[in-house]
Amino acid sequence: MKQFKPLGLDTFCFELALVIPRPLRHDGMQRSFDRAVQDCCLVNFTTSGMKFSHFFRAFVGSAIVLAATAGIGWGLIAYKSRQATQAKSKPAPPEVVESVRIEHVEESEYRQSTTSIGTVVAPQWMTVRTEASGRIIALHVNSGQTVKQGDLLLELDSSVEIAAKKSAQAKLNMATRSLKRLTGLSETGAASSTELEQSQFDKESAEAEIERLDAVIAKRSLRAPYDARVGLINVSVGQYLPEGVELTTLTGTGNRFYVDFAIPQGISGYIQPSQPVTIQVQGKPHSASVIAVDARSDRFTRNLMVRAECTGSEDPPSPNDSVNVFIEYGPKNKAVVIPASAVLRSPEGSYVYVVVADDKGVDRAVPRPVKTLQNLDNLVVVQSGVALGDRVISQGAFKLRPGLAVRDVRFNSEKSGS
Repeated sequence: MKQFKPLGLDTFCFELALVIPRPLRHDGMQRSFDRAVQDCCLVNFTTSGMKFSHFFRAFVGSAIVLAATAGIGWGLIAYKSRQATQAKSKPAPPEVVESVRIEHVEESEYRQSTTSIGTVVAPQWMTVRTEASGRIIALHVNSGQTVKQGDLLLELDSSVEIAAKKSAQAKLNMATRSLKRLTGLSETGAASSTELEQSQFDKESAEAEIERLDAVIAKRSLRAPYDARVGLINVSVGQYLPEGVELTTLTGTGNRFYVDFAIPQGISGYIQPSQPVTIQVQGKPHSASVIAVDARSDRFTRNLMVRAECTGSEDPPSPNDSVNVFIEYGPKNKAVVIPASAVLRSPEGSYVYVVVADDKGVDRAVPRPVKTLQNLDNLVVVQSGVALGDRVISQGAFKLRPGLAVRDVRFNSEKSGS
């Protein structure tokens, strides 16, 4: 294919002359325009034909593309229109009905209640400490061992006190003999009353010294004051201990324990001694009763401490264990209750799905906000939102939406079984 020469400056001036009006042209521009016109008239017809052919092919290709696009669009429009017409002519699909469990709102008696976190307190508990300084010569128990009242736990070296007691005993014996002799002499007038009083004083002083040494020796031998379980022991034989060092702990092994818990000051007037309390220890309920209420409330929390006693427990919890405390107070009241599983939660608050029949008699789920008070086992006391006789959905509410048709799964199963 022959290459044609692109148009030069003259041709450009010729084309520009067609645009710029004659009155606006100056003399030099006019001469350039005239020369461009002459040159353009001499362009051979071969080059002009090639330009026309190229333009014609581009025009035809664009027209074909536009025509194809228009045809495809028209076909899609016709296809969608036909589908819409067919869909309108078909009957509507049956409405989806969800199977749920429906319960009626009932009335029940209840008492107001409160829950608290309590701490287990042992009725008998103590920290064993040394009452005197000395070296350990014997340990008679191990950590975690159970001991009886009076069992020997630990002995400190008391050899010095034992020797001093022997000396005091010798002095007592001497004073006793001297007093006996002077008593006989005083009857005959051979001994003065002053000598007799001095001998009596020596005897009593020796007896007091022996009693003092017995007390010191007793302090160097530690015994269990009651039946108990020994805590961890962190000392060993041969170790020197100063006075007041903590040795271990003793916890009573009885079948009762205390629980201390706090209550709001607003309900303190309802809590009285001997009032029943339920204590949950690792999921197991224990019956207890209030034995004391603190005389004053805490200055920061404004709560009062209450102590309850639980007796007859086969496996009492350890001291300082955390337990749940449930206590009822006040008079009995009547209120509407619903299953706890019917109450749903949302950022706006609690709500339930109530079953309401529409104009055609179809049961539909309608959400309704409720205000709850407290739980009663598997029931919830409702203050507002539902009324006695309303039907609520207790199971399957998680898959519902407002206005959805529902049916009671229990009614359907009974109907199919019959």
